[in-house]
Amino acid sequence: MTCTFCEASLASGTRYCPQCGTVVDEPHAAVGHHAGKGDPYATPHADVYAPPGAYAQFTPQITSNLAVISLVAGIASWFGIFGIGAIAAVITGHMARREIRDSNGRVGGDGMAIIGLILGYAQILIIAVALLVVAVVFIAFAMAAKHG
Repeated sequence: MTCTFCEASLASGTRYCPQCGTVVDEPHAAVGHHAGKGDPYATPHADVYAPPGAYAQFTPQITSNLAVISLVAGIASWFGIFGIGAIAAVITGHMARREIRDSNGRVGGDGMAIIGLILGYAQILIIAVALLVVAVVFIAFAMAAKHG
């Protein structure tokens, strides 16, 4: 029997590779202090955890590219790319949050996506209020010119 990760030779019935800590495909009955029935310290899945000294595989969390784009577009929307940057920040922010939520912890960057969303929505709100004020002022001047 060999390890599927590092291809080390394993004894029959081995649950974890002694070299890399990978879980072996052939499960066997759990043995050890925490596996016995009636043990107050037993865990519900005692056979899933690596024995002491075994190395667990660690997959580092990556940052969502969409979250980075949302943050950058949100910041850019306040420094020159006003409308388009805000729209890009909102769209990519929502896409990033969905990607992060669906990744089961493998992808990070939720904070960046949220900040990008806040910056984008705030910019859109300010643009909408500014357009409304300009429209009201334009209508007021037009009515004043018509009547006077």
